[in-house]
Amino acid sequence: MNTFYSIIKIAPNSASVDAIAIGLIAYNGSIFKVKISNWKIGIAKRLLNNEKQIIDLMKKQILEKINEINQNSTKIPNQIFNSSYFAYLANYSNGMLQFTPPNPIDKEKLNEEDFENLYQLMIDNHSTNKILPNSNLIENIIY
Repeated sequence: MNTFYSIIKIAPNSASVDAIAIGLIAYNGSIFKVKISNWKIGIAKRLLNNEKQIIDLMKKQILEKINEINQNSTKIPNQIFNSSYFAYLANYSNGMLQFTPPNPIDKEKLNEEDFENLYQLMIDNHSTNKILPNSNLIENIIY
């Protein structure tokens, strides 16, 4: 499976199966693409009272690692960060940060437009300029 995607999730309570899909990572056969929703991160932070900073750290580390892999794609064999690796992450990530099993994409190469469409469909179709809802609105929805 050359082209695949995995959804990045935050589980506010790892004892439950609830999670918030915050981002999408995809591999198009040569480079990784990643996009994380600031809107969804804002919601996750509101659900995590004491661990808000950890979400920013996880986001930063994911983005830095993907950038490093893409910059060193000729030095780092693609066999390391392949679909099997993401299947491993999906099986053994039982903390706050979780990944879905890799899902194959029936395309030889995933272009930017296809990735953006997939991101909007699976993660966040809100405008990047949208203001986060106030906490009262979220509390009314949750409770």
